[in-house]
Amino acid sequence: MKKTIAILTVAVCAGAMSASAALLVGWDDNFNQPNNGSTTPPPKTATGFSGLATPDANLNWSRTASAASTDGTFGTLAGAGTETGFSDGLALNNGNNGHFDFTVTNGTADDYDLDFFHFDAGATRPKAADNWTLSVLSGALTVGNVTSGVSPNGGGTLVWAENDLDLTGLADNTLEAGQSVVFRLDFVQDGTIQYEGGHNLYLDNIAISGTVIPEPATLGLVAAFGGAVLFIRHRFMI
Repeated sequence: MKKTIAILTVAVCAGAMSASAALLVGWDDNFNQPNNGSTTPPPKTATGFSGLATPDANLNWSRTASAASTDGTFGTLAGAGTETGFSDGLALNNGNNGHFDFTVTNGTADDYDLDFFHFDAGATRPKAADNWTLSVLSGALTVGNVTSGVSPNGGGTLVWAENDLDLTGLADNTLEAGQSVVFRLDFVQDGTIQYEGGHNLYLDNIAISGTVIPEPATLGLVAAFGGAVLFIRHRFMI
């Protein structure tokens, strides 16, 4: 009986641990830059989710096959199926400022908490637009700046930083069924020079991860099951 109780307890714990953040939408080799006529293949998505990556209108972004992050993760989100060989990434060229907007739509019947915004970024020379800010531009989540930082500058060598930006501190980070949200990832240069040949910022492997919110009936079932385990333990231990 003790063995049975232990198995039931492990089953409850396993159910709780399975609710870790998972990929909802991710972009790694499917960007749309109007300056090179590329189309937009669909991003990697969880079932029922969709996404769109939209560059600013200044045509300073380009697709590049020579600077892709190929470690197989979005930020540090592992097992998400990004490219591991050179495919393509994004380059913000010649010290210019720019941004990308990332739209996420929850087409499922469930509500989700959005937990992290992941991306890889790095710069090769000091005049690159390596200062970044993530904000919620519009949609169902709390609108406004989320956080900011600086990408590493390799002084001629591209060094990728894996970023996992926490969204759980937002007043509302829940994307309900049928809702959409638009994130903006903005890159700016420190100084006043807006053109410096070869001073490029590179961006790749962008994703949003999250967790499904259990329905009240499911929570009630888990609570009832846990209560039953405690009752059985009490009944057979006395």
